[in-house]
Amino acid sequence: MTVPRYMLSVHDTIDAPAPSDERMAEFARRVGALDADLRDAGAWVFGLGLAPAGQARVVTADALVTDGPYLETREHIAGVWVIDVADDDAAHSWAARVADATGAPVEVRPTAGP
Repeated sequence: MTVPRYMLSVHDTIDAPAPSDERMAEFARRVGALDADLRDAGAWVFGLGLAPAGQARVVTADALVTDGPYLETREHIAGVWVIDVADDDAAHSWAARVADATGAPVEVRPTAGP
């Protein structure tokens, strides 16, 4: 049986103030502990933070490159985890822990394939 994969995407806003060094150190500690727990549970596939949305570029099928994120919105994805878990309930449980660790909303989405 194949275990479902889920993407947990952490959302932020473009105009959020930069966190203090102290807050970033606490964030790194909490996310590091969460990553360790995901690995220990055998659920961790990968996770990563993303550069600010202002550094994004969009490339179209005709190779046109434009600055900025694809969607013109204040909200953007700040990071993602892809996890292997048994079901939606397990994914939601991990998402709650991600939201607690990051202090940000987390979207849970099943992947379309293995």
